[in-house]
Amino acid sequence: MINLILAKNSAVDPLVIMVAVVAVLIAAFIVIKIIVSKSAHPQAENGLKALKRLNSSNTWFLMIWGAGFGGIPLAILLLSEAEDRPPVGLFLIFILIGLTVFTIGLINVIKAVSDVALLMKGKDGIGHYQSDTAAFESNKVTYYRVTFSFTNEQGKRILQTTSEVFPYNKVEIFRKSHGFQIKVLGNRACIVPDGVIDYGDDTKTNVCEYCGSLFEGKKCPNCGAPRTFRD
Repeated sequence: MINLILAKNSAVDPLVIMVAVVAVLIAAFIVIKIIVSKSAHPQAENGLKALKRLNSSNTWFLMIWGAGFGGIPLAILLLSEAEDRPPVGLFLIFILIGLTVFTIGLINVIKAVSDVALLMKGKDGIGHYQSDTAAFESNKVTYYRVTFSFTNEQGKRILQTTSEVFPYNKVEIFRKSHGFQIKVLGNRACIVPDGVIDYGDDTKTNVCEYCGSLFEGKKCPNCGAPRTFRD
């Protein structure tokens, strides 16, 4: 397959194509950010915070690094003459690593935009911490993805892993809490940035897992459901 691709003369440097893709995604991200910031939607602020998280998750670095690490050797292979072309196997590992890193960054962008829609259209719910997984380390600070459980409108318990990442001190808050505010849409959920967190103190504001109402104390005044604790 690779030999068939190499057999064709490419008039466009593949590295230029990958850099152009990154540039288009960044431009689209900026446009979406402007639209959300100008929106009068009551959850627009939460959507904007979700987009800001993307800036702190090394996503753009991953995409640019992946484009360069994999795109440069790919460009050399595709643009060099057949008689001067280095062995494919020599550059294949770099191409695969670069493509993988680039894809991870692209998936993060897609998830971030999806989280914005979820935060702006979803219903209030309550999430319960289940586990966390180290995502990456930056400036000697490790960031984690959090897996939490929630109940959808059909009463089914769902496990969800965040697309955003959190430093250890924030993960500790989720771990020690009895529940935290989320937005639910179907079988998907997203943690609300700076949302309500139930610390197990009756004086704290809670989110009803069944009707989404905010309340204080041990029972929801709207539907009568008791405050739920981490399962």
